[in-house]
Amino acid sequence: MRDGKTTTITVKNTEMSGILIYKIDSITGAPIPGVRFLLSDSRRNPIGVYTSDDKGRVWIYDARLSEGKYYLEEVAAAPGYMKDTQERTVYLKRGTTTKITWENTPMMGQIQIKKVSGDYNERNAAPAGTPLSGAIFGIYNYRSGALVAKMVSGSDGWAVSDPLPMGQYVIREMQAPAFYKLSDSEILVTLEYANQIVKYEFINYSANVGVSIRKTGVREATVGSDIMYTFHDIQNKSAISLSSFYWRDILPTEAVRLNYITTGTYNYSLKYDVIVTTSFGRTITIAGNLSTLQNNYINCSAAAIGLGTGEYVTSFTLSFGTVPSGFAQVTAPQCSVRVLDGLTNGSVFVNRAEIGGKSGDEWIITTTTWQTTVFNFTTPTPNTLPKTGY
Repeated sequence: MRDGKTTTITVKNTEMSGILIYKIDSITGAPIPGVRFLLSDSRRNPIGVYTSDDKGRVWIYDARLSEGKYYLEEVAAAPGYMKDTQERTVYLKRGTTTKITWENTPMMGQIQIKKVSGDYNERNAAPAGTPLSGAIFGIYNYRSGALVAKMVSGSDGWAVSDPLPMGQYVIREMQAPAFYKLSDSEILVTLEYANQIVKYEFINYSANVGVSIRKTGVREATVGSDIMYTFHDIQNKSAISLSSFYWRDILPTEAVRLNYITTGTYNYSLKYDVIVTTSFGRTITIAGNLSTLQNNYINCSAAAIGLGTGEYVTSFTLSFGTVPSGFAQVTAPQCSVRVLDGLTNGSVFVNRAEIGGKSGDEWIITTTTWQTTVFNFTTPTPNTLPKTGY
């Protein structure tokens, strides 16, 4: 350089070529870290060994790479995967990155669980050791806890998984067979080699199942009068939770019309709906999302619930969804009905209520009835007066 003079320097950069490998699971498409590759030149002279990162990527940028042909081979597979033995040929162009998606097939195994009864079941008369169908198992990744798959036991009691990659899994029962308690046992399973089948036995014990309801009212009533029915002992007496739990009152519509309902309170905090069916074949939810901790008054007159001319309620249902074992009323529900005019003196009508819930696919239902005799004083029976009370 000279004082007062400008010197121009030209620097030339050589465009580099590169290779980018995406290493993925052939089934899930998930990236596979820890896979090692050997890169060789066209004369099969080794250039270097490269390893996929936590995103399954292998970046190969080397000043020794120029245009031309290269060979790639997998020299070490990731744990749980079969090594791909097929060599790949790669052609590089100056200044470009050649991208390769390279799949690995996971080593697969299978889990088989036999579900059996641990005791005699009075409900279905199955002795101990009986294979049980309908059990649903969840297969969870041991490390992440994520649900990987489900399997269901068949008529022979066996629940068989789809092929699973090598690794550790936890097996939990998600749904027990009908009339059996859900097991809280867990099984830790390790699949260690390709085509491995692991087998375990899983036991369920009987669950006593039952529901109860009792209804009372007046034994005798006059035409045109309002009478009250009270519901008692509403309860899931089962040792297990029941789904689709409900109780229902079926009105003797030849004799009465519904005035109102008080829903009662219950010992668990849940939400429920009140549904009526009508003489027109309609089903109407007249109250929804009610709290079991609050005693709700529901006006059931035709105007209040939007019934048509000549339409009336034939039954009402409280629908709770799934309730736990021991779910029961605290404050007794009631309903008020009006006895129709024109009934024959001495005629009898019967009111029926039922309660039910599902254990698996099986319904558990029981009913109760209450009989009332009608007095019509336009045609009295001598020396006879109506009785009231329970």
